[in-house]
Amino acid sequence: MQRIDVQEKLETVFSASQTQVLCDVIWDSYNTLVKASDLSELKAVVQELAVAQRRTDERMEELAEAQRRMVA
Repeated sequence: MQRIDVQEKLETVFSASQTQVLCDVIWDSYNTLVKASDLSELKAVVQELAVAQRRTDERMEELAEAQRRMVA
């Protein structure tokens, strides 16, 4: 829905000045919300980071084992 659509709907029941204020508040609020698509994208990135962290942890453990074998 576009801003003009919101404004047109509000104009049917509110005065011009009320419509303007309401439209501003609604539109500003909408634009600051976290969108579902943004959240899905963030989840995917966090999942990728978790996988990368697990691989790093495994490699660090392998390195620590190799160092222990060298010392022994």
